[in-house]
Amino acid sequence: MNRGLRTGMVALFVVAAPLAVYHHVRIFTTLLNSSILPIGYVRHAEIAYGDDPSHRLDVYVPQGAKRSPVVIFWHGGMWMRGSRDEVRFVGAALAQSGHVAVVPNYRLHPQVRHPAFVEDGARAVAWVRESISKFNGDGHSIFLMGHSAGAYIATMLAFDQEFLRNAGTSTQCIRGVIGLSGTYTLERPSIFINSIFGKPSGIAWRPVDVVSDQSPPTLLLHGQADNIVWVGEAEALANRLKAHAVPTELKTYSDRSHQDLLIAWWRPLRFRAPVRQDVQRFIELHVDDPKSRPACNS
Repeated sequence: MNRGLRTGMVALFVVAAPLAVYHHVRIFTTLLNSSILPIGYVRHAEIAYGDDPSHRLDVYVPQGAKRSPVVIFWHGGMWMRGSRDEVRFVGAALAQSGHVAVVPNYRLHPQVRHPAFVEDGARAVAWVRESISKFNGDGHSIFLMGHSAGAYIATMLAFDQEFLRNAGTSTQCIRGVIGLSGTYTLERPSIFINSIFGKPSGIAWRPVDVVSDQSPPTLLLHGQADNIVWVGEAEALANRLKAHAVPTELKTYSDRSHQDLLIAWWRPLRFRAPVRQDVQRFIELHVDDPKSRPACNS
């Protein structure tokens, strides 16, 4: 087998394997969502945060919420697939933990290429800053979180101030960022990167490249058996953050896969990984901690 053919086959596998896993997991998460009960929270669905049909989000409000911390969660899907409807069980779990959860959709490839989906994320954050008080959320205490491609969006927004600035807001009120099974160095064959990201030049387009000493506290959670996004990506980002003295925690789970960190939000499968507990602890640690983040006054 010649080198070019071998390289093409490897690239095809890198793209096809995650898509096959995605379609399998999509069926599974549909079953998870069908089993959740709206107990302890109210879901406000299909709220517009922009002009495109993809600019829609759901808000999960815990009962008795009063200026509760806000968690914005972006779904995964390789920037080509996925929907907020597939992760309703995550929004429900966050709300049942006492947080106002915001779960947005965003435009996907091939409709758009990078950085449009990150810009959509910034629009969603700006909407939260403007409107979340109507849902008893605290727009001064926002945490950004995502799974897989969604973790890429969350970390880019947290580390690169330009995206939020261009959307009319800032990173000042971001209390922390949480990445689940995220891709931060994008160590993929160029055929995969070029289709979605083009050939970036002269701009910082990877989370690992836009870290600074102004980056918010960061929690990175990753399965050691993840064969979709290698754990080394989380390790590389954690090392870069620590080099900038950013409060950072990396926690890896042995024998856990890419999707384990998502499905572990469903109550019967929480034994897969203590993701919910680790996220809850991180939020409680940083929500009002002036040592790790100045007060949000805007």
